[in-house]
Amino acid sequence: MIIELRDARDDTTIRSIAEREIIALTHTDELNGADMLAITTLAPLEPGQHLVLKIVGQTKEYTVQAPKATREGSTVVYSDTALSSICDLFGVQPLWLGEDTSMRADELLKKALSPAPVWSVEFPDGGADELILTIRELHYKSAREIVQRVAAAGGFEIETYLDDKADKRVIVFRKHRGSTAPTARFSFGKNLLKVERTQRAPEITACYGAAGSTSWNGAISMLDKRFNGKDHIVNDEVDKLFSKRSCGGHAFGLVIDNKKRPYDQEFCDEVKAYLAEHSTPQVTYEASVLELTHHNAPVQSVQVGDTVDIVDPTFKPTLRCRGRITKLESDLLSQRTTVTLGNITRDLGDLIAGRDSKFQSSVDKVESAAQSIQKASEERLLNFEKHLKELDKHVGEFQYQTYINQYYKMIETVSKLEERIKRLEENRRPYL
Repeated sequence: MIIELRDARDDTTIRSIAEREIIALTHTDELNGADMLAITTLAPLEPGQHLVLKIVGQTKEYTVQAPKATREGSTVVYSDTALSSICDLFGVQPLWLGEDTSMRADELLKKALSPAPVWSVEFPDGGADELILTIRELHYKSAREIVQRVAAAGGFEIETYLDDKADKRVIVFRKHRGSTAPTARFSFGKNLLKVERTQRAPEITACYGAAGSTSWNGAISMLDKRFNGKDHIVNDEVDKLFSKRSCGGHAFGLVIDNKKRPYDQEFCDEVKAYLAEHSTPQVTYEASVLELTHHNAPVQSVQVGDTVDIVDPTFKPTLRCRGRITKLESDLLSQRTTVTLGNITRDLGDLIAGRDSKFQSSVDKVESAAQSIQKASEERLLNFEKHLKELDKHVGEFQYQTYINQYYKMIETVSKLEERIKRLEENRRPYL
């Protein structure tokens, strides 16, 4: 592992950082475009310098941000979280993009990146010539902001690499990073450790509709009584759960139509569709954390964006669903990689919640049975002690010993049940 430390002004190599000078080196790559390199080294670092290295066969470049120097005895250690050099595009000269009101994505990017000729773009999945963007709000924006706007408008997922031969930094716009066909399988109890379920309240629970208006003030006069005699429509089921007293009851949204068309059924249907979409509680599932090297899976076998299978064999029949790798965190020195999975099928969380509920129900039943036996045994013990003297006087040694054996058998049964509960609790995993 060798890292080149380069001067960002002219790309000249300042020095090479050998592996023996690197104390820690972690690469984090996320589906949302975040790409970072956390480094701790004995080599001096300065803000703005570039770190160039190969990661999984691809040359990557990172910009040092705010290195911290720490002295320990006679040794000075430098640490920083460097960002992908695409962050440099925030400093590219903003431009007036021209008199046109709209522009194709590829033309827009070419214009925005013209002050930085070392950058180029690729659209391996196409779509650049079909995507038209309104540029009224993009004048004098940084090149990085325009890259973000194009990615958002076209639904692209971006990644970057350094083409050393052509002396180019390349931004790749993909429709889907990683493989759409499953590249790996993860199983609960083996390499998949937990699932987190996040639920967010809906944006709105009710909605106004205003046709032929361009603003809220103008909308007030346009409201009609088309929704069962009301000027708004309510999602009653969601409203019961998420209405807010601070909002006067409902949490309102507004659909405005400035086409000056009549307040017809088509528009009413659009308002209903808008309410249905925005009044749905947002539920997401995320699975983590996986250390691939613990299970003999090579780091190169999965990439960010890959589709993967998720299996839980404890279900009958076995639960199978799919998700995507949203984050890879790799220790480049130890070759240990941690994976985060997202976009998991919603049914997964519901089934896990159901399984968790069934598990708790089983534990409750065992505990209840144990308590019943414990109570019965305590009552028998009291009776046993109460009549012990009489038994000693009136029954023979054989019958006396029989009662003692029965009592200790009950005590042993209770102990076994308590041990079973303990094992169940120890083996239980917090899925949600």
